[in-house]
Amino acid sequence: MRRPLATLLPAFALVVLVGLESAGQSNKDKAAPVLALRIIPAKQTYALNEKVLAKYEFINRSDQPLCLPHPNLECSDTRSGSVKTAARQVQPTGEDREIFICFLDGGGWGPSSKVPWEIRKHWIEIAPGEVYVTDSAEAVGRLDALGEWRLEATYQPPQAAFGDPVRFKKELRDGARKVGCTIPESVDSEPVVVDVIPQK
Repeated sequence: MRRPLATLLPAFALVVLVGLESAGQSNKDKAAPVLALRIIPAKQTYALNEKVLAKYEFINRSDQPLCLPHPNLECSDTRSGSVKTAARQVQPTGEDREIFICFLDGGGWGPSSKVPWEIRKHWIEIAPGEVYVTDSAEAVGRLDALGEWRLEATYQPPQAAFGDPVRFKKELRDGARKVGCTIPESVDSEPVVVDVIPQK
């Protein structure tokens, strides 16, 4: 015997609501810690071919401590992770010209049993809501054309140069969990525009 549609709708709605609530909770549990990155150039106006110095600000926007090795600020570095800055000239035609920087293949962090010790002794820990600012470093190659340039930084966490990348990532995450922190994922900064003017 078929039941009237009106009697089935409340039960169906309840199932849908429970399903949506479970999916929402599941997505909430899987939400990655949020790390924000900001590039802070030493100044906004540079002379042609002048060296660009910048600091980088890491902001923990999650509700748990984040930890990361001191990132290489000049090269892409697989072992410690890196902050890489790209400089693109803002052309009237809309075309960008990018400056590339170097790449280093680093080793691992030793036996997995040693990873928690390394994290406690040598890594950066950023508490929820706190900020970590790096030392100043040369951000990009020289800006060799007049006009506006857009600077944008990317943080890359450590990754395996050789061997099993999944195992490498798991060992670091497990080590961080033992210390009570989480390793953040890669993140891009908001672009910052600087001006390049003729040398005096």
